[in-house]
Amino acid sequence: MKINEMAVFVATAALCSTAFAGTDDIKASNNQFEIQAISTKVNYKETADGRGGTRAGKYYTESGHVPGFALSLSMMNDVLFDNDYLQFQYSKSDGRVGYTGNFGSSVGKVGSTISDYSLRWGKVLRLTGRS
Repeated sequence: MKINEMAVFVATAALCSTAFAGTDDIKASNNQFEIQAISTKVNYKETADGRGGTRAGKYYTESGHVPGFALSLSMMNDVLFDNDYLQFQYSKSDGRVGYTGNFGSSVGKVGSTISDYSLRWGKVLRLTGRS
């Protein structure tokens, strides 16, 4: 067996091995806090259809990358019921992107702020009789 084939075999065996942990052990270890640097791509376009005597075509566009950050907190604990899973996530991107307006007659940079947040709650179910 070649070295590469052996490495793949060992990695596969390690990933496919069965491990059992108690629910309390999983609750104690299933907690995390993340801080991320992010970049959001903006690609916005407004078009005019030419109705009512207006020009048809791209009326206004914004495009570029907006830098930002993201925070995420997740935990498994007994909050409302036994074995609750909670996750909160927030991200904000703030910067300037290029714009073209009024059918190309205006060109420059415009500020762009994008915020996103979510809150999740779930109930963890045990699939086996082991605890």
